[in-house]
Amino acid sequence: MKKIKLLYSYAISELSDKFNLLSFMESWSFPPSNILSLAIKNINIKSVDYMEVDGCQTARVETYDGLSFLGPVKKEELLCGGFSLRRIKKLITKELNLDTLVGDAQAALIHNLSLRYILEFSSYPYWAVRTSNLRAGDTFVDIGAFRGYVSIKASLKVGSEGKVIAIEPIEKNIKFIKEQKKINNLSQLEIIESVFSISETNEVDFYRTENQANSEVKEHINANAKKIVLSSTSITDLSNRIKDIGSTRVIISLTTNGTEVDLLIPLLKSLKEIKTPYVEIIIPIIYIKDEINNVIEKSRIDNISVTLRYPWLIVIMANK
Repeated sequence: MKKIKLLYSYAISELSDKFNLLSFMESWSFPPSNILSLAIKNINIKSVDYMEVDGCQTARVETYDGLSFLGPVKKEELLCGGFSLRRIKKLITKELNLDTLVGDAQAALIHNLSLRYILEFSSYPYWAVRTSNLRAGDTFVDIGAFRGYVSIKASLKVGSEGKVIAIEPIEKNIKFIKEQKKINNLSQLEIIESVFSISETNEVDFYRTENQANSEVKEHINANAKKIVLSSTSITDLSNRIKDIGSTRVIISLTTNGTEVDLLIPLLKSLKEIKTPYVEIIIPIIYIKDEINNVIEKSRIDNISVTLRYPWLIVIMANK
């Protein structure tokens, strides 16, 4: 009877794991509450308060590791996924053992850190992909850096002997990155205030909505997007910077909301020309799932391997 119970328990456990795998495979933007709780714990939060950034009171989190993170100023910037704002606030308050509910902006910041800094928008089994392979001395390029949370994580991993380049076009986000670089004393972090574009021109048309959706391709966001003209960093510009750094390992997070297919192969070819020994480019496949493998196959670049860890595609090029 005892053996039967053990077998039954084992079978239920295995079925549960399979169910989780199938259910959560695409849950990169709204993981289950137990995973979100664990992510909140792993931020290692010491205190939650507010500070003034550019004349506005904004949420701030300080960690036991000595890091400070800054976030949004209003609850509309909280990406809840399948959770209500109040549920997120209650979850955070419980995990931090607070006596009163955290504020809206503080909840938005902690939720953002859970998804971006800890989970890095990974899906089941929630292995953070973009910074997992970084070593001391590496160069990390964060294209589409948002508020710089992944750039901060990468800066810690590459150390003072490494380099992080954060490329971000939105002025509001750039202010957060600059302030976080300053308060965390990240001298290895360089900020480029521009769009990363296939264009070789100095400026490009860019589209942005009120909720931070943005792209060079208007169709990838929505009809209410506002067109703005922003400065541009080209593939040639970036390759020259990487060449000057002289790192043997370059890892790039390429998130440009729909132009990844256009950028990937020219970027690989450019880095191959300057003989970068190891290149790893991680891109989201939410816009380009049906195109990307065909593009890579047609490129005929030697020594490339491709791995899918939904929603990320990892392209590695080793130059011999």
